[in-house]
Amino acid sequence: MNIQMLVLSALYILLGILPGYVFLSDKGGTSLFNGLDLPGVCGAVFPLVGLYAFFLIWAQLVIGSSMPILWRYIPWIETFHRAQGTFALLLGISHPLLLEISLGPKDFLGFSFVSPEQRVFAFLGFFQLFLLMLTALTAILMKLPFLVNRWHYIHYLNYVLFVSVFVHSWNLGSDLSASQSLRALWGFFLASGMICLAARLARRYRQALKQVRATNHGATPASNPSKTDDENLTPVTTLNELELGKPFCAMVNEKPILLCRLEDGVFALDDTCSHAGGSLCKGTLDGAIIECPRHGAKFDLRSGAVVAPPAKASQRTYLVRVKDGQVLLKL
Repeated sequence: MNIQMLVLSALYILLGILPGYVFLSDKGGTSLFNGLDLPGVCGAVFPLVGLYAFFLIWAQLVIGSSMPILWRYIPWIETFHRAQGTFALLLGISHPLLLEISLGPKDFLGFSFVSPEQRVFAFLGFFQLFLLMLTALTAILMKLPFLVNRWHYIHYLNYVLFVSVFVHSWNLGSDLSASQSLRALWGFFLASGMICLAARLARRYRQALKQVRATNHGATPASNPSKTDDENLTPVTTLNELELGKPFCAMVNEKPILLCRLEDGVFALDDTCSHAGGSLCKGTLDGAIIECPRHGAKFDLRSGAVVAPPAKASQRTYLVRVKDGQVLLKL
């Protein structure tokens, strides 16, 4: 396990512990549940579940926005991201369900638990649940033909969901009103969430520019060098290390490169997918077509051209030479 993974994991665990720690500290610890019947326990647990639903929604937003970076240090981050989304949905559904068990259907549906001026924030909770279910379902079905080019637009609703849940909990959460520590933590979540939104929009803008350039100029296969260019070639690996028809991950001058040996030669292109930053060398190879493991975009190894969506921009390719059993690359 690398140091970056350890630091990021420790930070995640610390931030995950804080909401529960502050909540239980303010309530006197686990003695909060002493002598309670089932409705009482549900009423006591209800706000804690809401706090953690918000934490997981925030974590989904941060991890999703930082996926191209996190993938370098945490290979299983995509699987974790999907599992975390499932737990966020379960907590989001459990939050109102626990309140309904605690109050009873009549009081719950009549919104008797809030003042008239706060009912708008209670209604907002049902809107959030709808958004959460919509974005989770979209993530599950994103490879369907109808969604493959549209899912990421729907997924941007996660930011609307995040802000909506923040407003809901900030104005309706009695624990937030009573705890300055929780309010400070929620302020951190809001600020970091907005920074992630700005970073994601900036990334999408850069990708859009790249797509426009690719459309205007087509794929970017490497040009054939002259014999005098040999000194510009960088040794990457040996030919024996490249298995026929198997992707090979390489780092050349701190740049991730995908190498693949086919029947008609060795080919190289940018390892980072032009769509959403997935690692192509971890993808599936079918002949000369590589499929990104993240969202299923496909590229031709020989030209870098897009073969299947959701990617629109081609991958940059690089000239490869094999000399004396050495695989040489020109960046």
